[in-house]
Amino acid sequence: ELAGAAVTGAWPRIRYEAMEKRSAYHQDALIPRAALSTLLAMLRRATGEVYLSWSAKELHATCSAGWLRCRLLEAVYPDWRQVVPSMFKRTADVDRDALLKAIRRIAWAARDTSTTIRAAFHQGAVDLSTSNQDEAAASTSVPIGFTGDDVVLGFSAPFMRDALTMLPAGPVLVEFGDTLTPIKLTSRVAPVGFAIVMPVRLD
Repeated sequence: ELAGAAVTGAWPRIRYEAMEKRSAYHQDALIPRAALSTLLAMLRRATGEVYLSWSAKELHATCSAGWLRCRLLEAVYPDWRQVVPSMFKRTADVDRDALLKAIRRIAWAARDTSTTIRAAFHQGAVDLSTSNQDEAAASTSVPIGFTGDDVVLGFSAPFMRDALTMLPAGPVLVEFGDTLTPIKLTSRVAPVGFAIVMPVRLD
């Protein structure tokens, strides 16, 4: 079983669980973002069994879609569990591709791909908008199923793109609390991992 979590703005972390007949051990590994993206793409195309092996410095993956060998990062990763809330006041169901395309479109229209996006969540839709110092602005809406009180929050366009790209296509569950609490994204298709996006304070 492969389970994982990624915190945007830092290196994604994945936990590999190797199950034996009567025992199990857990080992954490720090994988470079590019290697993780390649691995996830391979796993989505693969059929049959996937073989994973690793040492203190390298990870090897082999499946029907190809093979991957990468060097692991030697660093102390902060405990991502500390930033994941145990309860959420608000939830939204949204199509991953629809949200991803909307973020890319308005960031490009505002001529700043690193821009902060203003997201207004309400019943039926999330309204996305952004602007920059050159007075370029863009806005769009994405249909959602929403539970909770209306709220407006901000997030980094590239960080949210990274998080959504890590998840498979299809419906995504977005969970959050207030304007400055972490945003959790989980695939409804394959809910074995999730991503955390830290919100941005709006002016």
